[in-house]
Amino acid sequence: STDDYHLTNASNIGTALLTTNTERGLFLVFFIGLSSLIRVACMEYGGTNHQLVSSVKWLQANNLAADNTRNETCDFFRDTVLQWVASNIYDGGSDVMHLLHLEIEPVRCDFQKGPDGSQSNGVMGAALC
Repeated sequence: STDDYHLTNASNIGTALLTTNTERGLFLVFFIGLSSLIRVACMEYGGTNHQLVSSVKWLQANNLAADNTRNETCDFFRDTVLQWVASNIYDGGSDVMHLLHLEIEPVRCDFQKGPDGSQSNGVMGAALC
């Protein structure tokens, strides 16, 4: 009967040790994951690829530079927008479109207008056609 008691306690001790070690392992995994998440969250742009942010700033700089409605300026701006769309709409040659909507204001050039002459959704229509 004493032997049975020791065997029962031995299995309980083994279970307790296994539970303790598992809790320590889970805490370690949680701590490692949390520390890397905090490090990434403190990075500029949250650790994301900021190439698109840079390219949007570049497009906005060109928009500010094209500040009149002369044909040369509109041609330059249209080419700039088309090149921007071509370089940002697809990722790595895939067929999946990553650009959902593009609206550049103020509307100064004809290519920014829609096919019906309206000033909505014209740039994307002009860029994709």
